[in-house]
Amino acid sequence: MKTELESIEKMAPIKLFKAKFMPTLLKAIEIEATAEIPDAETVTGRKHITSLAYKVARSKTTIDDLGKNFVAEQKAAIANIDAVRKTARDFLDQLKITVRQPLTDWEDVETARVEKIQAKIQVIKDLGALIDDLGVRIPAATLDAYVEKLRYMKITKIYGEYQDEAINAKNAAIANLTEAVPAQEQREFDARENERRAQEEQDNQRVEEEQRIAREAVEAADLESTRELEEIQRKAAAETAKQEARDRDVKHRRRCNNEAVADLIKLKVGDILAKQIVAAIAKGKITNIKIHY
Repeated sequence: MKTELESIEKMAPIKLFKAKFMPTLLKAIEIEATAEIPDAETVTGRKHITSLAYKVARSKTTIDDLGKNFVAEQKAAIANIDAVRKTARDFLDQLKITVRQPLTDWEDVETARVEKIQAKIQVIKDLGALIDDLGVRIPAATLDAYVEKLRYMKITKIYGEYQDEAINAKNAAIANLTEAVPAQEQREFDARENERRAQEEQDNQRVEEEQRIAREAVEAADLESTRELEEIQRKAAAETAKQEARDRDVKHRRRCNNEAVADLIKLKVGDILAKQIVAAIAKGKITNIKIHY
């Protein structure tokens, strides 16, 4: 047993803890420990049995301690390898970024260039729209202005490989607007006619009301004094004058506001924004600017 224990203590852990070697070693220890069968009835035999059991325990402790130390050494080695791996990964990741940086910079510039071109093409497509962002049809005068703007727009080599796409978008927008203008003019004409007829109907109703009031006033002359009749006529005339003044003022203000919107559109201000600006001025929301009606 002493021989086996000494050989274990001197053995390299890498060899000792091989899966195929350990069973052979354990068998050798077993054979040596059980080679003799001491007599437990004698003092000498009992001492021998105690000695054998101690040696087996020492073998176990030695193997276990060697194993613990070997595992600790392996863990330390693995930890060192992991640290070296991390150093290598971090270094090479940064090196990859550094090596690729020229390509990354080029890709960023290229992406920005393409996005800028696509934005320009989208502007062209938006000019060819017939309905604004609020779902309202764009006036014919504005459509005409868009057509002129598109015709004077130059599609240069700055569009790069998207030059043909920009040209096609421009031509499509011009064709769409040109085709749409007559129909929009007709719609606007019909709207004006409807408004005119409605105004005529309103005027006729007002005249009929005035005539009714006048007739009632005449009929009341037989029952009331001349002063009362004149008062009725005066009030009727005053009410008529006030209503006519209000109607004229409304028409006048509407015309002024529409002219202001049209002027802003001529200055390249969008249709929706032009309406919002004029509405804000008319409501007194913009300091030091006023529409003189």
